[in-house]
Amino acid sequence: HWFRCSSWVDKVLKRYGPALAFPARRRLQAGQEERRQAAAGYGKDRGVIRFPESVKSALRDGRLVVFAGAGVSMGEPARLPGFESLARTIARGTGESRKENEPVDRFLGRLKHKGTKAHELAAKALSREDLAPTTLHRDLLRLYSDASRLRIVTTNFDLLFEQAAADLFDTAPDALRAPALPLGHDFNGIVHVHGAVSQPQDTVLTDADFGRAYLTKGWARRFLTGLFREFTVLFVGYGHNDTVMNYLARALPGTRERGRFVLIGEEQLDPQQWQMLGVEPIPYRQSGKHDHVALQEGVARLADLAGRRILERPPLHRDTCREPAAPLEPRVLRPGDALDRR
Repeated sequence: HWFRCSSWVDKVLKRYGPALAFPARRRLQAGQEERRQAAAGYGKDRGVIRFPESVKSALRDGRLVVFAGAGVSMGEPARLPGFESLARTIARGTGESRKENEPVDRFLGRLKHKGTKAHELAAKALSREDLAPTTLHRDLLRLYSDASRLRIVTTNFDLLFEQAAADLFDTAPDALRAPALPLGHDFNGIVHVHGAVSQPQDTVLTDADFGRAYLTKGWARRFLTGLFREFTVLFVGYGHNDTVMNYLARALPGTRERGRFVLIGEEQLDPQQWQMLGVEPIPYRQSGKHDHVALQEGVARLADLAGRRILERPPLHRDTCREPAAPLEPRVLRPGDALDRR
């Protein structure tokens, strides 16, 4: 009887084995993919970003600085250009173009040397009448409970953070613009470390401007050195090969007293390059190079948690700490006592 049954099972497995094994194989593959995603830093939901505990604790303790780049202002409805696109706009009608491997700031310096009003044209390109902040601007501001607690630093010239803050907060935050920068280790508000469109002549645009800001006069370097030593910094809207990022790297201290992190899409993820800058990548999922939906959703969720104070440490209940627990009375076991096995 056993032999007949085992023979029948062998026949079924031989004929239908691949089909029967398919669901198990599919579950195995799904599990492998889930583990790969977890190792990469994001979960099953594409909007979930696994923010390190040090980022969340810095936000909770008021020690987090959001450092915003051009990518923050490139989405709808702002649609502002990045640094390279801005350079092409400034060069339009001049007959000049970038040479192969020519840095953008050097190209802009060459245009200015030949008479192009680069700073005024940049301010005009970034000051459309219908300009409005993106959802990402608002969600980054929502990480902070009120205007007095804001610590936003940006290399963008536009004033979209100020515009978004006017809608979110009852009072306007402090707005500080280069070259009159505060102390990096002690500031609040929105800091335009490279200047703003309201004062085009002070914006850091050409190679000569960067030289003054980071080398000869060094006001940007001094501010950033103090900032990086004192605060945990979260970069948003940057790539490791950005012209601006190369200059920022010069202000990064050699030692890492505080954490430095960057939100970066998996399509642009290059851990080795970020490691050379002393910055830890926090990846988010992308279906293509220009897909940043997961970034927007992840920041929005973090802002929601911060707004509901879920990131705060739960307080100890006063009753549990009022008096020490009464000491247990010792019990002497005698021969023949039964031990309670429950």
